[in-house]
Amino acid sequence: MRQTFLLLLMLIYFNLSYSETEVFKYFENTDYELNVYRIKGKEPGKTLMIIGGIQGDESGGYLSADLYVDTILEKGNLIIVPRANVPTIVQNKRQITKDMNRRFDEPKTNIFEDQVVEILKELMHKSDILLNLHEGGGYYRETYIDKMHNPMKFGQCIIADTDSFYVEKKAQTIKLGDIARTICLAVNPKISDEKYHFRFNNHNTVSSTTKHLEQRKSATYYGLTQAGIPSFGIEVSKQLPSLEMKIRHHTLVLNAFLQYLDIVPEYPGIFLDKPDYEFVVFNVNGINKMVEKGQALYIDQPSDIKVSFIKGNYQRGYLLDIDRFGTSNDMNKTFFVDQNSQLIIRKDNVTIDKIPILLEKQPESYKGLKLLVDNTEYQLSVNENLDIDQNSQIQIIGALNDNDLYEINFLGYANPKNSADDKGYLISINDKLIKKFSPDNGKSWLIEVLQNKRKIASHRLFVKEMPTDSISKTITQLKPDLKPFQLLFTLNGKDYQIYEGDTLVCHNGDKLSLNKVIPDKDTKDKLNAKDQQMIKINLAGFIADPKKDGDDKGKTFSIDTTKFYKKFQLEENLYEIQINLYEKRLSLFYLKILE
Repeated sequence: MRQTFLLLLMLIYFNLSYSETEVFKYFENTDYELNVYRIKGKEPGKTLMIIGGIQGDESGGYLSADLYVDTILEKGNLIIVPRANVPTIVQNKRQITKDMNRRFDEPKTNIFEDQVVEILKELMHKSDILLNLHEGGGYYRETYIDKMHNPMKFGQCIIADTDSFYVEKKAQTIKLGDIARTICLAVNPKISDEKYHFRFNNHNTVSSTTKHLEQRKSATYYGLTQAGIPSFGIEVSKQLPSLEMKIRHHTLVLNAFLQYLDIVPEYPGIFLDKPDYEFVVFNVNGINKMVEKGQALYIDQPSDIKVSFIKGNYQRGYLLDIDRFGTSNDMNKTFFVDQNSQLIIRKDNVTIDKIPILLEKQPESYKGLKLLVDNTEYQLSVNENLDIDQNSQIQIIGALNDNDLYEINFLGYANPKNSADDKGYLISINDKLIKKFSPDNGKSWLIEVLQNKRKIASHRLFVKEMPTDSISKTITQLKPDLKPFQLLFTLNGKDYQIYEGDTLVCHNGDKLSLNKVIPDKDTKDKLNAKDQQMIKINLAGFIADPKKDGDDKGKTFSIDTTKFYKKFQLEENLYEIQINLYEKRLSLFYLKILE
């Protein structure tokens, strides 16, 4: 009996009128964990299966497949295996034990390649077409031109095992050549340089005279001869100038197959941001500790350590390795750490960062920051922020505790010594600051606190853009230690209210209306009637805002986690409800969505 760990996660609230995504996890918490994504469209239709990363040194394949996991379908279905062979992806190798794409004719054994292949075989029998994404050397040509352009090269072609194949159990003939040539005709006009055009490559594997007899062991041969479905290898060239071009060409072919099968996406969900992360959650002796990017994990004695969560700009593909402990994928595994180590953070085969794990007492914790703003002294507690004027002058005095321990860096300011420590310099907000270092093009600026060249804390200076003197006076007079606002809302037909800083908890599918905010008497007295009318309620990250005016007051939402931009996510399905006046933040509430 197959020993797998199967976890079914319903990511999208199920309704007949909604697209639905299911995630199946096999071999969970092993180095070869397999994630399968089944996306069901709002309307029934054909099912396309996409495999990426069956050979880990072909990154264009698995990165392209991964892009489609976030697709929402109007019609049809997708089965996506973006990373079929995780160990080879980590090591950027074609194979570890055996070539996984040469195991489809073999009996099942205990090696991980065969364990994964058995799952892939089952999925093929639930599909209408199979696409296996690869990178091939050179450029396929029907006749020999030179060593990079000839019949034995695989790049820029759609490979099939024969031109046509009769499936007895279905009593039908699959015309693979016609399908492939149709796809090429759809794709090639979108590729400006003719030398990169796709061609149909018939390996004629079913014939005893084939020059590619080894392909009888491949996924496509199994898909065609055993599952009875059209099966193609999609090969972009390893010699294409960039990874971005490889991904683009793969997506052109994938989109053409979607159109051929009448599988209709609502939107593709394609992101190619540089992999990054915000923080990692460690469990140390049963206690969760969050370590932000640039920080270290300190343990004052040998401890049981487990990495339980990473918050990054991608939802998949992260591999966390505790150096000298465990294996290449140590997520959710507990290790007794009795020496200095480091957590190596990878996105597929790219190392993003290394977090030191130090068996020593944590240095004296940072207490806060002292600075002058327009000759007025402010003391900011850890991670506290401050409002400033457009023409303010800032002078950083230093940390509230031992000042020599820290460098204080005002991001966007270049001091005369070109160092990371900006203590003592007079910084003008409107003078020569580099806006690319601002999170929002000059509306706010960050002050980072560094210890041993690693960030341990930050403060944010919000620049006030006040149209009237009255509102400027209003904001500065509001006391941060008060909770002057209530939020009135309607959830599933019932009225509720919460206070500033509270969390509104709801479920996928709930109906939510953000009705209004009510200031307390003291705050109301500081706001004139016009100001009160201009207060906006913004559900941060919600996509369906036709006016895009940042005001969601009075709107009714059908809560759906797929309708939020993930970059606004504070943690899993947690978002801000912002109360703003003239683009100035007055108050915060929070929305937590339960699946």
